[in-house]
Amino acid sequence: MRRETMLARLGEALSPSRFDHTLGVEMAALELAAMVGEDAPIVSQAALLHDCAKYLSAPRMLRIIDEGGMEIDQVTRLNPSLLHAPAGAVMARDLYHVVDRRVLEAIRWHTTGRAHMERLSALIYLADVVEPHRESYASLDEVREAVRSDLNRALLLAVYDTLDYVRARLKPVHPDSLALRDWLDAGARPFD
Repeated sequence: MRRETMLARLGEALSPSRFDHTLGVEMAALELAAMVGEDAPIVSQAALLHDCAKYLSAPRMLRIIDEGGMEIDQVTRLNPSLLHAPAGAVMARDLYHVVDRRVLEAIRWHTTGRAHMERLSALIYLADVVEPHRESYASLDEVREAVRSDLNRALLLAVYDTLDYVRARLKPVHPDSLALRDWLDAGARPFD
């Protein structure tokens, strides 16, 4: 699907602030992609579609996930704030005609992350955190500074920040997020 068509659909489906966030994620993702030699059109597609299901109701997202054949765990099934990632992957495939497995995985894992993420998935996860419209928090500047020198370190800081954010809101931490943290702590370097 052409970028202009995708943007028109997203502009209708998302709130103005979510649309701005989406464009910010694309901008950040393309900057990161240039640093590691990732394919810009693929990065742009994943970034633009990462939140395509964000404003659907939880029942509708569950229906999309189930009817689309996407398997999810109980933590995700019971946490509405996590449903937009797997629902978005199904929508990207079925409504936006995305066929690239890496793009679909990047959309699927941009919220929780997971161990053994491919570079594109890690890139979208990190871009979602550092995009310029992101509301500032205590260590965001540190994550953005790390992006300039070590994307792997920036990713690890972003994961720790996400875990702190979830815990502070007394929500369940997703096991995939913990596995991502442990994988990175053990020395994994998805950007190398």
